[in-house]
Amino acid sequence: MNIKKRNGKIEVYQADKLQNSIEKVGLTEVEAELIVKEIEAKRFKKILTTRKLHQETFWLLRKRSNAAAARYNIKKSVQELGPSGYPFERFFGELMKALNYKVEVGVHLQGNCLTHEIDVLADKVDDENDVRIMTECKFKNRLTHKVDTQTVLYIQARFQDLSKFWQKDSSLPKTHKVCVATNTGFTTDAIKYSECMQMLLVSWDYPRKGQNLKRLIDDTATYPLTCLTTLTKAEKQVLLNKKVVLVRDIQANKLILDALNLTSRQRNKVLKEVGDLCRI
Repeated sequence: MNIKKRNGKIEVYQADKLQNSIEKVGLTEVEAELIVKEIEAKRFKKILTTRKLHQETFWLLRKRSNAAAARYNIKKSVQELGPSGYPFERFFGELMKALNYKVEVGVHLQGNCLTHEIDVLADKVDDENDVRIMTECKFKNRLTHKVDTQTVLYIQARFQDLSKFWQKDSSLPKTHKVCVATNTGFTTDAIKYSECMQMLLVSWDYPRKGQNLKRLIDDTATYPLTCLTTLTKAEKQVLLNKKVVLVRDIQANKLILDALNLTSRQRNKVLKEVGDLCRI
């Protein structure tokens, strides 16, 4: 059996690769082996898309553990933070908070020439760090839409205006950096320019070795609300509209669920999944 990736590339199916991905989300080696065998027993056609393989694995995981299925489905969950970009901005801000930055989301600050709106402003001042990071979040509703060179050029220009103004204030961190975060990816030229200008780029799998979205979420256990498998898409949207973006927001304040009019049984299922995800 071969696997067809989203970009059209064909790869040979690797059972051990699938098993490792299942074990990473919380199942035992034995449980992972059983799921792999169930998938292989379905005898799919010679070529199986990564989307279909992911879907089949997700449903088999969900039969055993909602929390494990939620972890397995994080990439899609980040995409579901749309269609507006605001939940993604708040989510990225929470990731920065988990890294011990002091964070503000959606702030207007004076630059040397103009006033600018910043999606996420993160400061860290300690014995090892003295840095201010300006982050612009670019949420795309289609995974095929990438952040291009024009966008990073524009962000870099705004950053230079702000940094020049910040340098005049001795009370602020001395080091200034600019970051572009997206739920999709970057064009080759956008990456080339950003590396040349020492801009930070963050997408699901970029940088390959470093703090990409996948690794940030795994390392901090900062799970988006949208990963929950015990809530419907409509119910998640109700909570997103109330500016709830994290699973742990529910753990911290269970009364948040009152807005959904759930039955006692439904509520308990949600809280169990939340508890399992927040148990680190």
